[in-house]
This record gives sequence, C-alpha cells and structure tokens, in this order.
Amino acid sequence: MTNYIIRFAPELDVDGVEFVHAWNQHQPAASLAQATLPDERSRDAGMMSEIVILLGIIATGVATNALYDMIKEYAARLAKKPKVSAAPVVYKDIEIHETQQPDGTKVLQVVMKPTKK
Repeated sequence: MTNYIIRFAPELDVDGVEFVHAWNQHQPAASLAQATLPDERSRDAGMMSEIVILLGIIATGVATNALYDMIKEYAARLAKKPKVSAAPVVYKDIEIHETQQPDGTKVLQVVMKPTKK
C-alpha cells in the first residue's frame, strides 16, 4: 500500500475540502483511495499549497497513469478561474511532479500552466 500527498500549486486555488469531497463521492476514485485532509489546516506553510492525502492506494493494482489522470481531471474541474483577466485563460497543461519521502510516501505536486487563448 502506498500513500500519496497531493500538493496543489497556490496559483490553482484548488480548495482541498472540495477536492476531498468530490474524490470520495466519485466511486471510481474512492475505490482507488480515500482522500482526507491532514488536519484542520489544509495549507502547507512551507510550500503555500493545498494539501490532500490519498490513503490506501495498492501499488500493484493501480497504474500510475490512471491515478494521475484522475487527479488531473479533478484539479482541472476545481481550479478557480481568474475573476478579472484581459484575455480568457485556459488551463491547458497539467503536470504532476512526483517525489518520494524516506518513509515511502509519494508527494505529487500538481501544477497547471495558464495559456492565453
């Protein structure tokens, strides 16, 4: 079993509570893992990013690409769109950068690069 910590870049303005609720309500996502917030504070002061924890991922049963695709789908849906902009902004490029902590926990940094139309 592998646990994941997801850090959403601050520019995404993804609400961790919304992500957890949407993830756990969607059966295919919830069957992969249960999403939780680490504590009352869902912001990592050092990284200034939203944090969500996915618990219960079974490494041999889940393809990394499938997990990443599901995270990207929810991030794209929940990212707050800019309120005022000279031109429409489309979140096109979603990237996930993975690192591993000494205890085996994987940290996924989710970043979207805004692209003007």
